[in-house]
Amino acid sequence: MCFHNILNTSFLLPENELQQPGSSSVKKSEEKGIVTVHEVKCKLYVKSSDPEVTDIWKDKGTGQLSIKCKEGISKGTKESKPTIVIRNDVCSIMDSFWFLKSLLTLVMVSVIDWFAHLDILCSFDGFSMVGKVLLNALLYPGIKTNPQKNSLVAIFHTAGDDSGNNDSVVARTFLFRMKTEEDRNKLATAIQEYAPST
Repeated sequence: MCFHNILNTSFLLPENELQQPGSSSVKKSEEKGIVTVHEVKCKLYVKSSDPEVTDIWKDKGTGQLSIKCKEGISKGTKESKPTIVIRNDVCSIMDSFWFLKSLLTLVMVSVIDWFAHLDILCSFDGFSMVGKVLLNALLYPGIKTNPQKNSLVAIFHTAGDDSGNNDSVVARTFLFRMKTEEDRNKLATAIQEYAPST
């Protein structure tokens, strides 16, 4: 890696002038035969089922909410298997540490460049980052949503409970906080539109 390339890297730029990565730097993994019908960034909270807990809403994290259905199946049917999935932001912590993020990028590019010279690794295109799943639940007939300011509250059936027991399916109350009321309204509409009717 040449010295002039090091000087052109983003770690020398102030925070407001950071170069944003192109869409090819992080690829979304899509399952075959599944289509994403709605996406929005949100913060997820789950209501505690323990009556002795003083803070009833537990922060699960921030991530990309997606409503996914089987491709080619009519919407609003059980066969379409409408699913709500939230994956946390992989780089959300690093975004607040722009210098570390830029330095890490420099190191990664240097290592990849070094491997490329050895003809061991020739492409960075196959690299993808996928966040931890915060919520993965089916939409069900008769699901109710409760709008609150920029948030939406709904009950979903998920594996596990507050004690970490993943052997059973339990109904839990989730709160999705979005940036705007418009985002909240679009999410509520998508849930009602894609949930099975019977």
